[in-house]
Amino acid sequence: MILWSIKLLSSVRKAIAGRRNPGQLAWAIALGLCLGLIPHGNLLAVIVLAVILSLQINHAMAALVTIGVTFAANKLDPISERVGFQVLSNPEVANFMARAWDWPLVAWTDLNNTVVMGSFLIGVALML
Repeated sequence: MILWSIKLLSSVRKAIAGRRNPGQLAWAIALGLCLGLIPHGNLLAVIVLAVILSLQINHAMAALVTIGVTFAANKLDPISERVGFQVLSNPEVANFMARAWDWPLVAWTDLNNTVVMGSFLIGVALML
C-alpha cells in the first residue's frame, strides 16, 4: 500500500511538472471530486468510476483527489442530506423517481437516498 501511494504521488508530480495537458489535470480533479463526494457502494459510484477510467485524463490525480475528498466527505453529509431532501421532496422529482424506480438497475443507484442524491448534485455543481 505504501509503495502504491509513493508511485501514485510520483506519477502526479511528473504530470504536474510536465504541464503538457492542463485540461486533463483539471478534469481529473473535477471528476475525482465528484467521485469522492458520492457515498460508495452503489451503482452511481461505479458509473462515475467507469467514466473516469474511460476518459483520457490523469488517473493518478483523479485517484488522489478521490481519496482526499472521501475522507472529508463525511463532514459534508448534513449539507448533502438537506440538498437531497429538498430535491427529493419536490413533487415533480418524486413522481419521476417513482416511475424510474421500475426501470432496471435504477434501484441500485441509491438515488432515493437523500445523502447520495445531495452528494451527487453537489459534485455535479462543483464540476460545472
